[in-house]
Amino acid sequence: MRALVVDDSPVDAELVVREMERQGFALEWRRVASAEALTAALSGESWDVVLCDYAMPGFGGLEALALVRASGLDLPFLLISGTVGEDVAVEAMRAGAHDYLLKDRLTRLGAAVERELHEAEERRERRRAQDAERAAQAETRRLLAEAEASRRALLSAVEDLQAAAVERRLQTSALEAAANAIVITDRDGAVVWANPAFAALTGYALEEARGQNPRVLVRSGLTPPEQYAALWRTILAGEVWRGELVNRRKDGTLYPEEQTITPVRDGSGAIAHFVAVKQDVSERREAEARRQSLEAQLRQAQKMESVGRLAGGVAHDFNNALGVVLGHADLALKLVPAGSPLARHLEAIREAGRRSANLTRQLLGFARQQPVEPRQLDVNDRIEGMLRLLRQLIGEDVRLGWQPGAGLWSVRADPGQIDQLVSNLVVNARDAITGVGEIVVATSNLEADAAFVDRRPGLVPGRYVCLSVKDDGSGIAPELIDRIFEPFFTTKPTGHGTGLGLATVYGIAKQNGGYIGVESEPGRGSTFTVLLPVAIGEREADAPAPTAEAVRGGSETLLVVEDEPAMLEVTRDVLADLGYRVLATASPGEALSIAATEGDRVDLLVTDLVMPEMNGRELAALLQARHPRLRCLFVSGYTADIVAQRGIVEPGVHLLSKPFTASELAERVRKLLDS
Repeated sequence: MRALVVDDSPVDAELVVREMERQGFALEWRRVASAEALTAALSGESWDVVLCDYAMPGFGGLEALALVRASGLDLPFLLISGTVGEDVAVEAMRAGAHDYLLKDRLTRLGAAVERELHEAEERRERRRAQDAERAAQAETRRLLAEAEASRRALLSAVEDLQAAAVERRLQTSALEAAANAIVITDRDGAVVWANPAFAALTGYALEEARGQNPRVLVRSGLTPPEQYAALWRTILAGEVWRGELVNRRKDGTLYPEEQTITPVRDGSGAIAHFVAVKQDVSERREAEARRQSLEAQLRQAQKMESVGRLAGGVAHDFNNALGVVLGHADLALKLVPAGSPLARHLEAIREAGRRSANLTRQLLGFARQQPVEPRQLDVNDRIEGMLRLLRQLIGEDVRLGWQPGAGLWSVRADPGQIDQLVSNLVVNARDAITGVGEIVVATSNLEADAAFVDRRPGLVPGRYVCLSVKDDGSGIAPELIDRIFEPFFTTKPTGHGTGLGLATVYGIAKQNGGYIGVESEPGRGSTFTVLLPVAIGEREADAPAPTAEAVRGGSETLLVVEDEPAMLEVTRDVLADLGYRVLATASPGEALSIAATEGDRVDLLVTDLVMPEMNGRELAALLQARHPRLRCLFVSGYTADIVAQRGIVEPGVHLLSKPFTASELAERVRKLLDS
């Protein structure tokens, strides 16, 4: 990555670059410290990001920002300063800066740069799609204008020929030189004369076509007979006929043809000949098809994005309610005898809550707001570890084939997401099979070039691991292909499936910077293909499997901050029941006051992330600045951009996703306190 550092201090510039390299970026960089040097660097070289100091002698960060914007380059611009205040930061953001950071708090520099690079690429993708659409529209207009101009010119020539002798009409050089094919037939339709453009269009020279009827010569059999009947009724009545036919060239290839046929009368006023002006409209149709395809892709992407945002918002609110239900169910179960009727009812409530929680997790997966912990892994290893479970899922009547690609590249993804992606695709394939059938799971390496990604919106050139799941089931109807990744859309009978399986797969692929596509034909099965970007670096060791042990409480002091009253109450009760001293509040401001009073007696902060007054990350930063030993556990119904980029949890951030059970909360609290 190429970074342009605008800073008068070489030492500060080195600090920023070392922080970027520490966070995993390979940098080519250059430092400039004046308006002239910045202007020269912008015009003479290409850059991926601009990292700019706010205050420099005789040259400020806002001036640098103005120069970058004036250059017309769409570059992420991050302002870095040791003293910038909130009012200055707001002014910079309004002026067009993409983010601002303090020099003594550069830990989020890498995430900010990665986010802005991703957003810049999305803006470029949108511009490319818009440029392609405008080009297609311009080409369509050009072809239409050219066709109309040719038609008008040729019709004018035909009118002139009607006023002259038949011999002069047949020999006019204007017809010979016309770009469109022109054919003159007698009253019965036999070819009398054709220009060179006719030969180029159909492959038949004039000598071959003379005396032949075009209905026999180029007829494809694809134009309805009633259209030919209407054509002849029109021209025999002395009127001009205009329309489109599908004809066949001499070599057998088909082409769409636009025709204008004009009757020509002799001196007595009787119809003696017909003049047909023909034009191949294949390019126009292809341009229109490209335009419609681009529009459809744009509409589908916008619809999926809108549905994803709605799904994420619904899941967030629902997770709070589920957290209250699960927490109170766990507390109530401690108060009733095991095995009693009331205990069974409470266990049923808790089980229903857990099933509902699974639905919201799938919604968050589709919305790309599900928190994940990616690691470098081998997809072949993950799938081989799942084969036994997958065979149990699909049953004995369906054979599961496994074709692992040799030398498969590694990917960086959450292992649980890979398991969920594969199992959802295999179960979906099984549901498409009636009786005996076969499912084949395969992997391979793929180099995606520009031609490949042009046909797959959202994909960029590069190296990918290809995972495909193929079945020989019922297939998918063409009119349903565009809807199969929508949440809650299903072709299964009522009560069979939630309609979230493929939506979750779509969200996982997109969240990991990948792509998913499907090829299917009714009665011939389907093939789903997922592309995941190749990871760079060495594979990480697998995390040790968790060990089961009794959940312990303690006597430490916990500060709980949650703006949802019911969720605050149940969290406080669960932790107090475990013996902890719990200080609970719905206000981040009040939490600061409590912490100031308690001092270092607070051992752990448990805080919601998304709150109206102040988000959880900001609250934790303020408290940990005053109390460096304070541990922090974040809880949230969804990640948004406050937790991570594309939902990836940052190292060192401890996140408990809502809804959670009492035992999950107790385990995470104890683990943090003991760490």
